[in-house]
Amino acid sequence: LLVMVGTVSLANAAAWLRWNRQYADFAGLGFFAAANAALAFGMYLVSMRGQLPELATTVLANMVTLCGLLLNHEGLRRFSGRAWPAWRSPLWLLLPLGAGSAWFTLLDPSVHDRILVFTGCAAIGCAWIAVELLRSRAAAAARLRPAAWVFGGFALLLALRWAFTVAEGPLDDFMHAGRIHELMLFAYIGFIRFKELALFDATVACVVAESQ
Repeated sequence: LLVMVGTVSLANAAAWLRWNRQYADFAGLGFFAAANAALAFGMYLVSMRGQLPELATTVLANMVTLCGLLLNHEGLRRFSGRAWPAWRSPLWLLLPLGAGSAWFTLLDPSVHDRILVFTGCAAIGCAWIAVELLRSRAAAAARLRPAAWVFGGFALLLALRWAFTVAEGPLDDFMHAGRIHELMLFAYIGFIRFKELALFDATVACVVAESQ
């Protein structure tokens, strides 16, 4: 499942790179490609757990995966033509994630707490993007409201995963963490597909408007 999520993201990254090359005047498309590439790299790193050093498959993997989600914010900001101050970027969430992942990997090893830290930061980041899009008139004009609902829905799923993880007992192995975590990987695939459909729809609308 991890490899499948990574492969879907990698294919999307290649598609956005092509669009970015063909429609260089549209800002943000390169960030959509980078977001998918980072998500793919993060998923591949997690899938190599037990074959690569733990710092690479936990701390680095978590950081890169979250970066893959949050880079969409910068792409959406540029695509909609809206200027958001740097302090309002959800990329700041990489700081608590890095600190928490390192702590629960090196100092107080805990698969359970690493999942909580990552899922909490990812839920906040996706909700952050959704709220920014819903509040932005520029995003509405750029037909990005569907993307807001996709990010909002995924934030809700992440919040549910966080709640289930709190309620369940300690976990010894992420690769055998339970059904809720397996289902979350399927949710990632759904999120990626619906997100890309929303972003491609907005991009195609811009292409059509430019050609008229």
